[in-house]
Amino acid sequence: MISIIVCSAKESVFKKLEKNIAQTLQNIVFEIIVINNSDAKMGICSAYNKGAKQAKYPYLCFVHEDVEFISTGWGEKIIDFFKNNSNVGIAGLAGSKYKSKYVTGWGNGNVLLERTHLFHRFSDGRVMDFTNNPENETAAKVTVLDGVFLFMPLAVWQQFPFNEAIDGFHFYDIDISLRITGGGYDAVVLYFVDLIHFSGGGFNTSWLRSGFTFHRRKDIQVLIQNQELQKPYETLDKQMRQFWSQRLTNESIDIQERLKLLVYDYKMPIAFIKAFLRFLKSKLAL
Repeated sequence: MISIIVCSAKESVFKKLEKNIAQTLQNIVFEIIVINNSDAKMGICSAYNKGAKQAKYPYLCFVHEDVEFISTGWGEKIIDFFKNNSNVGIAGLAGSKYKSKYVTGWGNGNVLLERTHLFHRFSDGRVMDFTNNPENETAAKVTVLDGVFLFMPLAVWQQFPFNEAIDGFHFYDIDISLRITGGGYDAVVLYFVDLIHFSGGGFNTSWLRSGFTFHRRKDIQVLIQNQELQKPYETLDKQMRQFWSQRLTNESIDIQERLKLLVYDYKMPIAFIKAFLRFLKSKLAL
């Protein structure tokens, strides 16, 4: 029995998902709780908690509305997995075994650390498989998850509700998965649920500002420092700074915020910053 919670911005998009869920969930009782957020006045944490408080069933599924389930009977399969893996507190379809202390998303560009099982449909109709499963697992243990799809027992959400101090739509997924794994549960990426996401996501000034606020929290830095990995943290963090400095190059981010990231957070070498400024100058000249 599953309560599916959706924070909806467009009714037409939600209606397609609603129909898709009805077609792909089989032999299981479920409800869909939609939180209308078309005016975007509510942060996603507040919307998800509002929906979870209405839930009637012992398992919660938080999912974006711009998706399509391909697997049939996925709800029953996930519940069976949770019943057989009692220490799992939260599951998703993309995540990483390590979260950097610097301002980054969940990804890190390191295929040895990332675990993913997502399909993306582009505007031209192409569908690309973004699966990374190097150990051929049914479920891979990670530290942080992407928020497109999050599944957890109601009892775990009651211990670790979404953090409503996060006002907006960024870093809520990293926050809740870090707190759940820091609280002694496992987080996993599932490889037996096929889902297509219609948006590849993006990064902008709002995302970066939220990132500064999130990473300055002492509780988050403690959780990050407590991650268990054999490789030295500084080596990993250096790789991730480089990955994200490149990843954000072409995004629509205010120049002052971008320089704050490179200088004060990433502490990038002066040669890199000069090269970035030359690149920016060439773009502005076009």
